[in-house]
Amino acid sequence: TRKLTQKYPRECAEQAADKLEKLGLINDGEFADMLAQELYTHRKYGVSRVKQELLRRGIDRALAEEVAERLDKDDLNRIILLLQTKYRNNLGDEKGIIRTKNSLLRLGYSYSDIRAAFESIENESF
Repeated sequence: TRKLTQKYPRECAEQAADKLEKLGLINDGEFADMLAQELYTHRKYGVSRVKQELLRRGIDRALAEEVAERLDKDDLNRIILLLQTKYRNNLGDEKGIIRTKNSLLRLGYSYSDIRAAFESIENESF
């Protein structure tokens, strides 16, 4: 309704949104679940970044937090997998490691999980 109220009276926008919701054409819960799975599974976003994207796209904060809670949350293993695949060529020098860490932070992973993943990778190397 927020976008509709920019062009139409609030009452009309709410009526239209209610009618579409009753017809099953609008369902924020399904949309949030679908979007969260897409971002988490295919784009490899961390849970906090998924929640941030849901909020950015107009999903209610309570619903965004609920959807984020249902995600897998095995961030440490996800980071290790990313380090072994996507970022493996960046780990040769200090500059590449810093870039990789910054990239993982932007994807929404916590610094403590990133640090633990790097320690795990280093321990496997030796």
